[in-house]
Formats: sequence, structure tokens, C-alpha cells
Amino acid sequence: MLNKRYSQLQSGFTYIGILMLMVLMSISMAGVGLVWHIQLQREKERQLLLIGNTIRKAIGSYYANSPSDTGKYPPTLEALLLDERKIVPKRHIRKIYKDPIGQQQEWVLIMQNKGVVGIHSQSTLKPLRISGFPEAYEAFSKAKSYQDWKFVYVPGID
Repeated sequence: MLNKRYSQLQSGFTYIGILMLMVLMSISMAGVGLVWHIQLQREKERQLLLIGNTIRKAIGSYYANSPSDTGKYPPTLEALLLDERKIVPKRHIRKIYKDPIGQQQEWVLIMQNKGVVGIHSQSTLKPLRISGFPEAYEAFSKAKSYQDWKFVYVPGID
């Protein structure tokens, strides 16, 4: 009889031990998920900076290669793919990259005199990165959302 009671008591402790182990594993997995999510958002921010800068430079190349002395901005982003304004066509960019933050959303075009001078994301998420930007993008440190990360070509400023 004493053996039977001891066996029941021991199986109760095993059950509680397994439950405690499951709770600890759940807590640690939640922490790993949070770290993974933050790391993924940082990577998307890095891609946004790279792609935004690439498109800004392509707009600058289009502007600099205008046939006339006064530069002209492209009417659309697609005009950067194949510029046929001169005898020898030029590609300022290989493809129109998607917004890495708002993957299903199109870029918002910043227009001036019927030409595209820049782009920005439609995402209203708050950026993780608040410092360490290149000089041209120092204003990004005050951004409330990714919509404030504007990649604009200004002639004479690189």
C-alpha cells in the first residue's frame, strides 16, 4: 500500500515538472520570436535605404542625361528602365524594385513639374533605426513612420 501511494505522488511531481518545462519553453520561444521580428524589420530597413538610394541615383542619372542643358525629371519610374531620349538608349535602373517595408504597396511618387523627383514608402510603421544615417538622409532620424523616409534627388547634391 505504501508503494502505491509513493508511485501516485511521484507521478504528480512528474506532471508538474513537465508543465513547468512547457511554460519555460513557451516563454523562451516568445522571446526568440520577438528578437527574430526585430531583426527582420532591421533587414527591411536596410533594404529600404539601399533601394531608395538606388532609385534616387537613377532619377539623378536621368536628370543629368537630359538632351537639353536644363535637366528634366522622369515622368514615371518606368522611364528609368529605358531612356530613349538620345540616339543611344540608356538604362538608369535595371528594374523597379518593390517597397521592402510595404511589400504589397506601390511607392508614393514625389512629383515636381510633372516629373518624379523622389519616392517614399506608404508604410505607417515606426522605424527602429533613429541614428547612423548617411549625411544625405540625416532627416530620417526624426521620422515618425517610414513615410517620412523620402528619397529625393536634388541637382547638385549627392
